[in-house]
Amino acid sequence: MNTNQKLQRWLPCKSRCEMAGAASFFLSLKDCAILINGPRWCATIAEREMARVEKKYERRIFCSEVKEIDLLYGADDALLLGLEEVKKECNPKMIAVINSCSVSLIGDDIQGICHRANLACEIIAVDAGGLKGEFWEGYQEALDKILDLVTAKVKVKKEVVRKNRVNLFGWCNNYPNWQGDLAEIKRMLISCGIEVGVCLGADETSLAEMMQLPLAACNIVLSPELGVEAAKRLAEEWGQDYLIAPTPYGMQCSIAWLNRIAEKLQINICTEKLETEIDINQEKLDQAIFQLKADYKNFGFGDVYLTLPYGVAYGIVEALKTEFPEFNDIYLKIEGPNKAEYPMIQGVRAWQVKQDTLSVEEAGISLVLGDWQTRLEVGQYDRMIFKNFLMPMQGVPVAERPYAGVLGWKHFMAEVIEVFHVIAYLHPAKVEK
Repeated sequence: MNTNQKLQRWLPCKSRCEMAGAASFFLSLKDCAILINGPRWCATIAEREMARVEKKYERRIFCSEVKEIDLLYGADDALLLGLEEVKKECNPKMIAVINSCSVSLIGDDIQGICHRANLACEIIAVDAGGLKGEFWEGYQEALDKILDLVTAKVKVKKEVVRKNRVNLFGWCNNYPNWQGDLAEIKRMLISCGIEVGVCLGADETSLAEMMQLPLAACNIVLSPELGVEAAKRLAEEWGQDYLIAPTPYGMQCSIAWLNRIAEKLQINICTEKLETEIDINQEKLDQAIFQLKADYKNFGFGDVYLTLPYGVAYGIVEALKTEFPEFNDIYLKIEGPNKAEYPMIQGVRAWQVKQDTLSVEEAGISLVLGDWQTRLEVGQYDRMIFKNFLMPMQGVPVAERPYAGVLGWKHFMAEVIEVFHVIAYLHPAKVEK
């Protein structure tokens, strides 16, 4: 018997917890408030994380203020009082009760207690505690609870399905640049005649909108770690097709991504408008790269270090391999699940420990995409171009700026080139003129 394996499920999560994932999805729903069923410090942590995404979210997070005595004798009274407070304060159409670790361990019948509240709104209970899961599990569990409501109410009529309409699955307001990236993805789809239906996880999505899920011919899974289980469920229950097509990055990669979707839908699309836009942008990028090569004798990049969720990693790696200037190797660490059913990410080296960076040749400027921990692990700050692609933005986020798609790649490359100039100016020995 492998004892370590049995104990593994009780280890604390290594990144963001399951409770944060559930909160992230529920807060994307219009007129939904959250009640953290646990001590105040749990709710405070959740409020802080969600406020970094959208300041308005912290006003929709409440706490049942569970005390030590409640953990001994049950948190019924604290939960019922908390539900009454939420209803009184913001009168939501839905309240999501999310257990913290401490309450989860005592085994209260949360759903039964919620039924006793007798409030004139939908109440959903999610057990997201017990030290048993990470962000992705919490998101999936919350989404599954909402699909329970939708599938119980909606009537699927095959004759009204629109063959050029898609839903987007696996979107998340806790991923950086979520607002701008989603706008760019929708823009590209619409520009070539593909209708965008429901985007699960997008901000301000209503239950009424989700009732239109069956109208789409296919569900496009942008982040499999978040949305593939929901897509598989609807494929089984409704016969609705799905396609794992991770978030596109790069210009030509975005065209290829659109063509994959069109092939799945069995429709013809026109990408001429986007290709004209790409030609204009590519000419400017080529000119900028040509100037860098003229200015610096040993122009080029060193290694690329990525710590990313799968849905971002796949698209970024494809774009880097085909549309980025010269570099050495790509070191990739997947944050969250990376299952065999997902398309394989090729042309990368596994990056597990900091020691991987110690033997790397010093020449070249590294590209680092991940969070601040990734930046610390790589080190060598004087030759690093770092972009946050993992955690919610710190400071003042520019939510409408995309990195995905055609427009996003132009933004991304412009920023990379700008930082390259700065490093070359501050540390001329790194890039010989």
